[in-house]
Amino acid sequence: MSTPPFYDELTWNNAADFTIRGLAWTDDERELPFDRLPSRHLVPELSDNLRADTLKPRGVSVSFRGAPSDLYARFSLAGPQPETHFMSQLGTGGLDLYCRGAGEEWTFAGSRWPYNWPNCDGQLNNGAKGLDGVERDWRVYLPLGCRVTKLEIGAREPLVATAPTGEKPIIYYGTSIVAGASVSRPGMPHVSQLDRMLDREIINLGFPGMAYCEPEMASAIAECDPILFVVDCIPNNSPAEILERVPGFIRTLHSVRPNTPILLVQDRNFDNGICSPEYREGRPLKNKALDEVLAGLHREGVTNLHLARHPNWYGNDGSVDGSHPNDLGAYRMATRLLPTIQSILE
Repeated sequence: MSTPPFYDELTWNNAADFTIRGLAWTDDERELPFDRLPSRHLVPELSDNLRADTLKPRGVSVSFRGAPSDLYARFSLAGPQPETHFMSQLGTGGLDLYCRGAGEEWTFAGSRWPYNWPNCDGQLNNGAKGLDGVERDWRVYLPLGCRVTKLEIGAREPLVATAPTGEKPIIYYGTSIVAGASVSRPGMPHVSQLDRMLDREIINLGFPGMAYCEPEMASAIAECDPILFVVDCIPNNSPAEILERVPGFIRTLHSVRPNTPILLVQDRNFDNGICSPEYREGRPLKNKALDEVLAGLHREGVTNLHLARHPNWYGNDGSVDGSHPNDLGAYRMATRLLPTIQSILE
C-alpha cells in the first residue's frame, strides 16, 4: 500500500516510549515490547495457540498528552489473522482511541480497523474534519487477539508521555471473559471499562482456555505488588476443580502478600439458562464450591478475602453465546463490580 504524502508532515512517535498501562513485571525482558508475559514466565508445556494467547496485549494501552489536529497510527501485527466466529477484526486486530480533558471522564474518540494485515496504518480519530486541537490526555488500546510488533503514533503537533500516577495497580486474573471475548473493540472488555471508571490501572491477566489456578501462575502473580488481586477463574473450572485448585492459588498469593486484599468473583449467569437446564444448573454448584473454599480458607486464618456476588452479571441479553459478554454485558459486569471494588479500595 502506498504511503499518503502528508505522512511526511507528521512526527511519528514510538508508542513504546509513551506510558504503557496494563503490563506487570515491567523490568523483565519480553520477546515484543507489548507482550503481557515476560520471557521468564512463559510456560513451554502450552500449545502454540495457548502460549500465544498469554502474550497478546489484552487490556494493554499507551497514554500520552497533546493537542493534536489529527492522530494516526502505523502498526504491525504478528501471526496470521485470527479466525473467530464471535469477534470482529476491529476487536482482534484493531486499535481503540479514548480521550479525557481536565475534569472529564474517559470518552471514546475513534478506532482503527486493521486494514492491509499485517502492516496497518491510518487515521485513529473518526471524522474527516479532524480533531478540535484541545489539549487532552489520550489512550490507545492495543488489539485483543494479536501480538503487536510495532506501533507508532503520528501527529503534526507534539505529543508527550503522561506521567505515571505512582499508584499501585489492580491485578485481574481470569478466563477468556476477562481477556475480552467477545466485545467489539479493544477498549470494551469489562476490565478496561473498570480501569476507566476507577481511574486506576488494571493489569489484565485473562487467558482464554486457561485460568486453571496454575501454581506457576500463582507464584508469578505473587511477585507483583498490587493494591488488589481479583481472581475470576470459576467459569473454566468444575465444582470439583474449584475445591481442588482455588485454595492453593489463594494460599500462595496470601503467603507472599498477606496485606493485599483478594477478591473472588462468582460465576456468571448464562443469559440463555432460562431454557437450558445444563447452563441453569451448573452455576449454583460452582458458586457453592467457591463458598466452601472461602469458608475453609477463613477457618485456616487466611484474611483479606472478599467475594463478589451478583445474580446476573450480564443481564438477559448481554452475551454472544450465553457465556461471553457482548459490549452491553461487559458494561453491566463492570458497573456491578465497581461498588464492590471501590469499597475494598476505600
